[in-house]
Amino acid sequence: MSDNIELVRSNKGKLTLCHGGFTYTEHSRNLRLLKIYWRCTERSVCNARIHTNLDEAHLRVLREAKHIGHLPDHRAIEAKKVVQGIKRHAAEHPNEPPQQVREALSASTAMRSGTAL
Repeated sequence: MSDNIELVRSNKGKLTLCHGGFTYTEHSRNLRLLKIYWRCTERSVCNARIHTNLDEAHLRVLREAKHIGHLPDHRAIEAKKVVQGIKRHAAEHPNEPPQQVREALSASTAMRSGTAL
C-alpha cells in the first residue's frame, strides 16, 4: 500500500485527503481505535472508503477500498493544491496576491507540459 498522502483544505476549510489520484472527506474518527475514516468525494458514484491513523502530521493508510464508477484525477488534485497555495499566500501577504497567482499558474503550466525544474 502506497503512503503517498497529502492533506488539502477545501473551500469550506475542511481537510481533504488526497491519495492515489482520489480525494476523500473525513467521515468520522474513532479515538479508541486511533483511526480516521474517510469517504470518496465522488459519493454519488463511488462508495470507496479509506482508513488512516489519527496522526495528521504522519498519516498512514491502514485500509482502503477499490473505487467504482470513476477514475483517479491527478489534475484536479494539483489544481486544489495550487488554489490552496494562492489562498495561503494571499492571507499572509495581502498586498501581493496578483504576483502569487501568476507564479502559481506558471508553475502549474510548467508541470503539465513537463518543463518543471
